[in-house]
Amino acid sequence: MRRFYSSDAESSMSPTESEIASSLSSHDALRPISSVLVKDVSGGCGSMYAIDVASAQFKGKGLLAQQRLVTKALGDRVKEWHGVQIRTSVPEDA
Repeated sequence: MRRFYSSDAESSMSPTESEIASSLSSHDALRPISSVLVKDVSGGCGSMYAIDVASAQFKGKGLLAQQRLVTKALGDRVKEWHGVQIRTSVPEDA
């Protein structure tokens, strides 16, 4: 069973955080995604995000290649931010 993000995580995310998570979850290059968590770490002003993504697509890829996949999926949106922290992982069942 694939889980894009838990209902607890989703309910604690702001609308913008949920929108970013949904955008990442629907990006073909990252599918299948096991989990996505987006957190505004800028104090609520939306200028910096911490993003955790677990995807089977990361298997066999180096850290930089994994992060580039996420950055590409974020598109031009990331250019509007002061910064972004990206953490990637490969699910254990991948």
